[in-house]
Amino acid sequence: MDVPGCGRRDVERMNQPVHHDCTRLTEPQLLSLLEGLSRTARTRPDSRRKDVRYEYHVPQVKVVAQHQSAGSTGFIMHARNISRGGISLLHGGFLHTRTHCTVTLSSVHGKAHLVMGEVVGCRHVARNIHEVSIRFYEKISIDDICGPGAKECLEHPGAPGVPQLQGLAICLAKSDAARREMLGWLSATGLDAVEARTIGALIDKLRRLTFVVAVVDAGRAEWSAEEAAQSVRDAGFTGGLIVVDPGSFSFADADAVLHRPLDEKSFRAALMQTMRSRSSDEISPIYSTLSGADADRGLLERYVENALATAATIEGALGSSDGIAVRSALDSLRRTAGGYGFGVVGQAAASALGVLDQQGLLHASREINVVVSMCRRLSAEVPPAKAE
Repeated sequence: MDVPGCGRRDVERMNQPVHHDCTRLTEPQLLSLLEGLSRTARTRPDSRRKDVRYEYHVPQVKVVAQHQSAGSTGFIMHARNISRGGISLLHGGFLHTRTHCTVTLSSVHGKAHLVMGEVVGCRHVARNIHEVSIRFYEKISIDDICGPGAKECLEHPGAPGVPQLQGLAICLAKSDAARREMLGWLSATGLDAVEARTIGALIDKLRRLTFVVAVVDAGRAEWSAEEAAQSVRDAGFTGGLIVVDPGSFSFADADAVLHRPLDEKSFRAALMQTMRSRSSDEISPIYSTLSGADADRGLLERYVENALATAATIEGALGSSDGIAVRSALDSLRRTAGGYGFGVVGQAAASALGVLDQQGLLHASREINVVVSMCRRLSAEVPPAKAE
């Protein structure tokens, strides 16, 4: 279609999507994150990767994602590594698996290559940052993209039988440094980790969201380990509980007790043991409170489908920084989820709306991604306890 006053190239530029960098990382922050991920890289025991991965720390890679229900969105992502069959990039948001993507790669001679593929994985690594794994539909030439001297990625073998963890974790600590450190360790295992700075904030989040593990650090805090741990259980939390720096305190309901000095290896070992002992290696479904013999299964199934579509809409709106669309989708979940027996999702949406209205889209990204995660876990099936 001709546009008055515009040449053909002008029209082509107008039709191209605008690319957004949602990571909001400075160059030093990006380099620090990439180095940290390289140091903690693990090869999963069940990995089916066939192609060798090469270091590919290239900033500002253009990616266009085709969302199932929200059109296409252009992103600026930051590459971590690449292989003949795919690429790993850092992105300031979540992308659904099977999302079709077009990645613009530059050859060593400066020529742009459009490579198509699909998202096969998306894990949280820090703050609002996710690592997006895209599998190419067709193999590429590493020599063309990286040159003949490409450096292979060095990875450490993962512990046999220990899967990448999934779900929500919360960490209570008075010290900012200790809290950041443990949030990083939690995120490195694949968990989505959120923070709490007071016991009150901890209890509030435990009552509103579904967590698989809680970490309570009593070091240099005005609360005692006994007070914090007891408050966690009194709030009805039945997930894993790890207490750090408890002094002389001994609490029977704690799954693990750690003493300082503390390192990532001992923390990870305690976390893995806690998760295994509670059979929390996988994300547990969120069932409707209306599930049962008298429930309208078809009605619940349609709502679950709508919730998945809403989650995709939120992801697309986050990527384009469309706060109005995000707010509309969250408000829809807040108003409707409880009526279908998914009250916990409605509460999470209300919480995200509160942060969005008070602090803006950037500061609400963690709470919003929690809602998206919960939407993907909804199930119209009858819970096992009711099915028996």
